Amino acid sequence: MKTMVEAVSVLSLLTVLAATGCGCRRGQEEAAERTSSEAPARTMSASEFGREFEDDRYAADVEFRGKVLEVTGAVAEIGKDLVGQYRVVLEGGVACYFADGEMEHVNVLHLGQAVTVRGYFRAQQGRPVLDGCQFSVE
Repeated sequence: MKTMVEAVSVLSLLTVLAATGCGCRRGQEEAAERTSSEAPARTMSASEFGREFEDDRYAADVEFRGKVLEVTGAVAEIGKDLVGQYRVVLEGGVACYFADGEMEHVNVLHLGQAVTVRGYFRAQQGRPVLDGCQFSVE
């Protein structure tokens, strides 16, 4: 019975994540359009951004929510999230999600590589997240 409850809980969580647009492809395409058309509200290192977010998540969320940011840092992780969408995590814990048009660039990244990423900010599960990301390799 406990296993059944756990399975239903996990399935419910995944359903909520998918329904809320967490990393959905359509949302990434819309965010990418915004990333392309808006100048970044702020430019900073990924470490600085991660520290600022950790120091006061609420203040960072209020300051950056809905804004395009440009962040530079080393690639710390390349993988998939819970719903199977690829993401790149930079030093400082900044997670970057990409529109389909950027995936060819994501596939050639390697750990430790320096990149500059522009994306639309949102916070998710206690970490800074950039959607609709576009990047350039340093």
